[in-house]
Amino acid sequence: SPVLSRPNDCTKSILPSISEPISTACTKPSGSSAALSRSSTVIQNAANAFQGAQQEANVFVAAEKFEEAKARYKKVIDTCGLPDIVARAKAEILAVDRKIIDKLDAERKASEDKERQRILEDDKRFTQATLAVQPLVKQYEFQKAAETFRRDTAALGTDKNRAAAALR
Repeated sequence: SPVLSRPNDCTKSILPSISEPISTACTKPSGSSAALSRSSTVIQNAANAFQGAQQEANVFVAAEKFEEAKARYKKVIDTCGLPDIVARAKAEILAVDRKIIDKLDAERKASEDKERQRILEDDKRFTQATLAVQPLVKQYEFQKAAETFRRDTAALGTDKNRAAAALR
């Protein structure tokens, strides 16, 4: 980005250009207006750097490249010494962190839902296998019932259902 490509965009030093002591620069109208002009330039550069970083970070967040987004804001923090710009950049980093947490929570929830569904399907297969062999057991065809039950329960995925199938 052209905004953040220079090492010290935000902190272009205005002090070497001030030829008078700070105390007199603040009291003299001509010196203070020049210093005020230079300080407003620094503030504007910092605001521009933050705005550029924010635009780049938004693109990275949309692409779920959260660390790159945070790096843009960290660069602003490292190069801009203005407390309000630094505070805004830190707030944006916290917002990116919240988006990371939200994404991880959503992934965890999806994984838990998928596991819960797998367990329900496994329980259903176990119940169906048990019901399928009951008529064979009632007809005293134990060998055929055992083979059918083993075949129907071979694909069970949960430890609980595999253990129950092994006991029967």
